[in-house]
Amino acid sequence: MADGDAPGDFEAWAQAHWRQLVAIARVVAADPHLADDVLQDCLVDVYRRWDRISTGDSNPLAYAARVMGSKAANHRRTSWARRVRLSDDAAFATLVSGDHAGGVHDRVAVAEALGRLSPAQRQVVAMHYLLDMPVAEIAAELDRPVGSVTSDLTRARQRLRTTLAIGGETAHE
Repeated sequence: MADGDAPGDFEAWAQAHWRQLVAIARVVAADPHLADDVLQDCLVDVYRRWDRISTGDSNPLAYAARVMGSKAANHRRTSWARRVRLSDDAAFATLVSGDHAGGVHDRVAVAEALGRLSPAQRQVVAMHYLLDMPVAEIAAELDRPVGSVTSDLTRARQRLRTTLAIGGETAHE
């Protein structure tokens, strides 16, 4: 990197947006184990391109969300041996069913519902709700038609609503 401050800028950005990056990775990957790998690979890519994506009108967080979506999709095309998990989150959820913090069942249900969405739908949901990006901006970032992104978001909402048995309108347009 030509600029001596670039690594420090990247570190500051990554630390400032860490929670958002983790949340996006978990939604896009639909598997907490894969999410860790996807996020790490994404951060390597973002760091390598930091000089280009941290300047001007670019949005490094949107770029990272796009990269994570691609990384998660690529993982599904790899051999089954890479997809073997050492633990089962559903079994873990059963163990902590008496959790006093509450919400564990809700988090597990939402994670499972997100896992039933297509990778494109998960990516659009993550960018819309976790990054608060409007549909047009998501479409531009993903280089997809606005209608396709709108369709993915609408179908994802409906599937989540049905899976989670939620009634009524969704907020946050």
